[in-house]
Amino acid sequence: MVQRASGALTVGDTHEYDEPFDFAVDEAPLEHLQERAAALLGRALPPVARRWVGVYSAPLEEAVAYRKELAPGVLLVTGLGGRGMTLSPAVAETTLDEAGL
Repeated sequence: MVQRASGALTVGDTHEYDEPFDFAVDEAPLEHLQERAAALLGRALPPVARRWVGVYSAPLEEAVAYRKELAPGVLLVTGLGGRGMTLSPAVAETTLDEAGL
């Protein structure tokens, strides 16, 4: 939970890893987050102003990322999930090293 300069709160996130996953949003975990935030603050929260729901791609095997050479010199790298900002420099370096570039 973090308070923004405007005074608004951004409250946590949840993750689901079951396969296959449903694209429908399960409200129970989101309600749980709101309840926990209200308990921490000692008061009810105002109505949710905005919510973001997304799907992160990730490989099913143990690999950090999905890599495939689509054509000579054309490499596809995806599937870092929610870790792209953190892992992309290392994944790029490893991918280019493995490709001999």
